[in-house]
Amino acid sequence: MAAGTSLEAALEAKLRSLDREFAHLRASTVSIGWCKEYWWHAGTNGLSFDDWKQVDAIYRSRALDLPGTGHAMVPYIDMANHASGDETIALYDTDSDGNAVLVLRGGKTLKPNDEVTITYGDEKGACEMLFSYGFIEDTMTSARELFLDLDIPDDDPLKVAK
Repeated sequence: MAAGTSLEAALEAKLRSLDREFAHLRASTVSIGWCKEYWWHAGTNGLSFDDWKQVDAIYRSRALDLPGTGHAMVPYIDMANHASGDETIALYDTDSDGNAVLVLRGGKTLKPNDEVTITYGDEKGACEMLFSYGFIEDTMTSARELFLDLDIPDDDPLKVAK
């Protein structure tokens, strides 16, 4: 799907990074008894590189950059959908005890059955949204950063115009 787009290089770099992480995980755990038995033993359906990609995808799609804490997985907050700008209903924050909290933005109200939305990052461009979250906002008027590298056949009479 990313072939021929500006996401191709980012995807290839991500896969190389995951491959290095997986190799490091294996090297660091192969001598630990239970890891060797359950993850790396040839006779079991242990961990594979595809499993590692799934772990990364689950983490990346659920992790938040929680103010004052850093990267965290916060049950329920991580399930809120994205809305940008004035459409964002709530913000996540950290209270004085270090707990993750979800607070309504100033001037916002909720009625029963209203959707609670957070922003995944209003400043993120089309490529980052597509790469990180799998979608481009329908309100985005331009995908300035998404490029397609198309090979136009030489015998196409409209090649010059394209």
